[in-house]
Amino acid sequence: TERARNNTLPQFIKNVTYISGDASLYNPTHKFDLVLCIGVLAHVESVDKFIADLTQLVNQNGLLLIQFTDSRSLWSRLNRFFRKNHSAQKYTTNVMSFRSLMPIFLEHHLAVESVTRYSDSGFGLSRLNVKIAAKFKIITSFLRAGWFFSENLILLRKN
Repeated sequence: TERARNNTLPQFIKNVTYISGDASLYNPTHKFDLVLCIGVLAHVESVDKFIADLTQLVNQNGLLLIQFTDSRSLWSRLNRFFRKNHSAQKYTTNVMSFRSLMPIFLEHHLAVESVTRYSDSGFGLSRLNVKIAAKFKIITSFLRAGWFFSENLILLRKN
């Protein structure tokens, strides 16, 4: 929360509430106009219950911004293969896709406002020589097929 607070523009700081913890245990005194959920869905016990809990935090017509990794993408499949075969850590994450999440969004009266798909550098490229990593990112920027991009940023409106 400290990092988020430090990155908030001074004119907005009084209107922002920072919460770091288990969202399913959070019992708010009020609802929010915007709730951000970045990189969490892969790690929760029940995606459906977690989205239901998040929905309870959002005002009517409020926004929920969710970021998650689409497990069906080529990039995500390569990443899972790499971790399975070359990583000492055998941590398991939820396997989900945009298609599998849509019924959950609809069930909780969340309408999709916009979707942005992208890929991170992955596979430890951030540790590579900057010039090599930059060339790789240029190459991947030409691959615009949806099956390649692993990350999804979905803006949802609560109806």
